[in-house]
Amino acid sequence: MKEQSFQKNSGQAALISVFFVMMIMLSAVFGISSLALNERASATNSMESRRAYFAAEAGIEDAVYRYKNGKNISSPFTITLNGAESTIEIETVSPSRRQITANGDADNRKRATRAEIIIKPGASFSMALQAGTGGIKLGEGSAIYGNVYSNGSIIGDNNASTSGNVSIAGSQITLHQLYDTQNDNYNIGQVDSKIDIAQSFTPTVTGTISQVSLFIKKFNTPGNRDIKIVTSSGGSPTKTVKASGLIGANQVTGNLAWIDIPLDSTPTLSSGTTYWIIFDSSLNSANYYVWGYDNAGTGSKYSPSWNASSPVWSSIAGKMNYKVWFGDAPNIAKDIEVGGNLYAHTIQNSKVHGDAYYQTIDQYSLDWLNTYSISPGVAHAATTDLPLANMPISDAQIDAWEAEAEDGDIYGDDPSEPCPYEPPSGATIGPMRIDCYFHIPNNTSLTIKSPIWVNGDINIANADTFVLDPLASPGESGVIIADYSADPTMKGRITPGNSFAACGSAGYSASQSKCNPSNGSYLILISKYSGSDIAITLSNSSDGAVFYAPDGEISAGNGLEINSATAKQLTLGNNSSIKYEDGLSTMFFSSTGGTSQWGIDSWQEIIPE
Repeated sequence: MKEQSFQKNSGQAALISVFFVMMIMLSAVFGISSLALNERASATNSMESRRAYFAAEAGIEDAVYRYKNGKNISSPFTITLNGAESTIEIETVSPSRRQITANGDADNRKRATRAEIIIKPGASFSMALQAGTGGIKLGEGSAIYGNVYSNGSIIGDNNASTSGNVSIAGSQITLHQLYDTQNDNYNIGQVDSKIDIAQSFTPTVTGTISQVSLFIKKFNTPGNRDIKIVTSSGGSPTKTVKASGLIGANQVTGNLAWIDIPLDSTPTLSSGTTYWIIFDSSLNSANYYVWGYDNAGTGSKYSPSWNASSPVWSSIAGKMNYKVWFGDAPNIAKDIEVGGNLYAHTIQNSKVHGDAYYQTIDQYSLDWLNTYSISPGVAHAATTDLPLANMPISDAQIDAWEAEAEDGDIYGDDPSEPCPYEPPSGATIGPMRIDCYFHIPNNTSLTIKSPIWVNGDINIANADTFVLDPLASPGESGVIIADYSADPTMKGRITPGNSFAACGSAGYSASQSKCNPSNGSYLILISKYSGSDIAITLSNSSDGAVFYAPDGEISAGNGLEINSATAKQLTLGNNSSIKYEDGLSTMFFSSTGGTSQWGIDSWQEIIPE
């Protein structure tokens, strides 16, 4: 009996032990599950909180964008970002100040941010390169990382490329003469006596001819043809060529249409003097061109060979349809590779990765556009030419900076002050006007208080560093201007040496030998030189600066890297590159020059309302 009692008690103890173990295990499971649920809830809260914050930030950015770009804006308004909602309210603190508050809400998790924006003087360098009517010349292997706009032609060399869009203004030309009465067609080169056709015209004013247009079509597949503008003698064309152009066979269809022929030069034609347009063809009875004309008109002639030593010209009873354009020649894009879209009046020998917008394109460029293996582009023929683009800084803005510089120190008006002006390394200079040659020796570091106006040339030696005053407000930029007010065709040039750095208020890193990453602050070097020399000559290494020469040429050396350059004419050396920084699109200044723009004064997170 004792043994049975012992066994019974032992079984009960085991059951109790199992029960307690199970209770402990269940408690652990419930604890872990509760912890996991809490962690999941915490993670969800964190994720939704971040979504609410990003929505609030997006609301501020949206409002700031609307103010900067002159878009319509009302208060309050709402935007949605990834399912989170941001309600934006705007308070007018003063005519030049706005307070923007954005409350983000993601599944009832709330975050809020607030910014104040004010009107500041500023400028927008929205392009990696921008050129005036002088256009852009790109050296072999040069690369532009960003967008380009030019009021003149862009001509590249082997492997010259851009990563962004390239936009070229059509040109500034005006129609001087037009004859469009058409009641008949004249075949050119179909028979051996009527191979070359000439049409006379007489300008009513003196001007430069840049383009002619002919009302023509083709029969079958003739080749390219030359057009000549020549003088007149004895009522017939001479062999004195004033300008030439080319009709590309791919431009002409089987239907009569106006074909523009840009000329290779823009000679001045005199009022009241007769000139001739010669269609220089060849004999081919199966493949030829047809010129629309008025069989009741006068002034046309034909010849079996204009190229003969003494060509014979005979009259045609009629007058050909033509247009004569005065002004600058239509701009072209030639020998460049474009990573984005290309907008140009004329495209020649170019590779376009995006779409092409044009009036005239050669067969090589069109074939490449249509067959590019990654993503063939779209050809937009007969696209309206782009207008001329204004320079980012006006003369009036530069004048304002010069006036402010004069309110500071003036160096050189005292005869006892030595010229050239050579401040020692480590000096802080400006605001000031320098009335003599400004020379910076090798390995000189200067702190710049903007603006500085040099009434003469600026020569910067090797390994020099300019840093905008670090006490300047974050995001504010500065200017150094070379402008010889007595005669800008004589002085006002800027010549930086090798390893030159011009940094904003973020400063210079000696260990990295380059400017620190920008805080939105830049230093602009401006040349107002307008003579026959180069306004800004850049050597083989330069960092940080933005270069601007609205009336002259910027020439960049081989292997150079800069942020942005704008000039009447730009020449980029072999293997040079422009690497555009987004902060250049909106630059602000503490000084009075520049256009007024909305800029951020403060930005912070706040407690949600």
